[in-house]
Amino acid sequence: QRLGSHVRPTDLVTRIGGDEFMVLLDHVVTISEAMDLADRLRLCLQEPFVLSGVEFYISASVGLALASGDDPSATAEALVRDADTAMYQAKESGRDKVAIFDESMRSQVSERVQLEHDLRNATSLNQLHLVYQPIIGLRRGQRVGMEALVRWAHPTRGVLLPAQFIPVAEDSGLIAEIGNWVMEEAVSQLAAWCRFTPDMEDTYVSVNLSSVQLRDEGIVDRVADLLATYGLPGSSLCLELTESMAMQDPVAAAEILGELRRLGVSVALDDFGAEYSSLAYLKRLPATMLKIDKSFVDSLV
Repeated sequence: QRLGSHVRPTDLVTRIGGDEFMVLLDHVVTISEAMDLADRLRLCLQEPFVLSGVEFYISASVGLALASGDDPSATAEALVRDADTAMYQAKESGRDKVAIFDESMRSQVSERVQLEHDLRNATSLNQLHLVYQPIIGLRRGQRVGMEALVRWAHPTRGVLLPAQFIPVAEDSGLIAEIGNWVMEEAVSQLAAWCRFTPDMEDTYVSVNLSSVQLRDEGIVDRVADLLATYGLPGSSLCLELTESMAMQDPVAAAEILGELRRLGVSVALDDFGAEYSSLAYLKRLPATMLKIDKSFVDSLV
């Protein structure tokens, strides 16, 4: 009703499912007209909604697509798809914004779809591999551990860094499969090194844990079985998670992390200070290591 009260009688307002609505504007001469209306609709939704005496606040991300009458490719399906693409662009820009569809967005979507398709076969085709960054203890200047970092040797794009494909893995649901592969690969590699290099017996390997893995009820058993399979103590593994991940459900996170600590596994909080920055949370989370966010240490002399 609120959306309908801000459009012309000749315009169509419809709910297409979930929290998504569509407005079809007839006889729009310029994109600026549509932009003006989009801003008005976005602002009208910022007024609180009162339900059972309680005020609720929402925001809206708006995507615009303009069809020309002389464009044969401007079908209803294409218009809906392009507006939807623009809406997700508005969301990625920070939400509560308006984005206009252009052809570059279409190519970005196509590229992302292709990347997701390729990523689904990356593990089975042995395209993923790990590199190891040494962790040096400052007191003695010796290696105490190493961090396992995943790389993707894409057949046409070359070696891709995590920032280039991990977001796709998270959105597509592939992150758990990749995360479990990384953990097993890192543990098996450390076990192989320990067999042939005695001075590495006290070295640990650090692996990033995804939010999906943290919510997995079987994560503790998985880690325990992995360590037993390769004959390593719990102290040889450190699991890293971000502060924001732990705060999504701090009670459940504390329980899972506590069970992992009882296995002897270390727990590192990554990017500490970028989100909640509260030392009070550390009393609830059994972390053994803090990795201070880069923004805090860049200015240190």
